[in-house]
Amino acid sequence: MIQEVRQRGAPVLFLGLLAGTAGFSILFSDPSRGEGPIARVLMAMLLSGLAGLLVGFIQIKGWIFAATLSAWGSVVLGLAGLAMEQSLAVGMIVLPLSFALAAGLVGSQIGRLRVERERRGDR
Repeated sequence: MIQEVRQRGAPVLFLGLLAGTAGFSILFSDPSRGEGPIARVLMAMLLSGLAGLLVGFIQIKGWIFAATLSAWGSVVLGLAGLAMEQSLAVGMIVLPLSFALAAGLVGSQIGRLRVERERRGDR
């Protein structure tokens, strides 16, 4: 089991960093016509959640760090928004980060069930 965690560690961290970078670009790029800041935070939250779910499913143990990395862009921009006293800054930090961690937990539980089924021979 420990060997599996070591083998999957680098790709899972890369997935978390990639999702965090995409979240950063979602929040930092120029908005489209009719697109508001709340929609951007929701898109970043959805992206972080999907990445957290995938990370938890792939990396059953040790998923917390990679799931947190999937929301790094939102956290960085949210901290900058706090420094500039923007109204959505706290939401930019809390929503994507908490959604990524919750989805990572769900993904790890689904991954554990998959591993237990494989051990028992169920399909």
